[in-house]
Amino acid sequence: MTSRVSLRNMGVAGNRKIIKIPASHKSYAGYGDNTLNDFGRGKLVKIITLQDVLDLDKIKDAVLKCDSQGSEYDMIANSSVKTLSKFSQIIIEYHYGWTEIERKLIKAGFRVQIKKYKDVWQNDRLESERTGMLYATKKQ
Repeated sequence: MTSRVSLRNMGVAGNRKIIKIPASHKSYAGYGDNTLNDFGRGKLVKIITLQDVLDLDKIKDAVLKCDSQGSEYDMIANSSVKTLSKFSQIIIEYHYGWTEIERKLIKAGFRVQIKKYKDVWQNDRLESERTGMLYATKKQ
């Protein structure tokens, strides 16, 4: 059986770029660190789009599992309906609510289910309404 997993030392976002991230950087969605920012120092990291991921491995049908500490909004918002339609299922841990992502995935032909986390505390406040899992399945 051939491998169906490819490991790449890259980030995925809504637009291509190259950024620098310090090796000591820790990302926490609850602290507003929700995009792949250039810190101006550190290791060079190539950022590619979701379409680039599909093109690199010639993927036509796949499942997308995403837990990107807030970067999921940029990635989904800037992906075309054609790109999103290459996935049969999309599973996203969301950190700042789900409505933007849900709207885009419904437009791309997915059924969406939301599972809110119970009693998630960050920065001494309850975040259950804004944090959870989104499950999207392509309509047949």
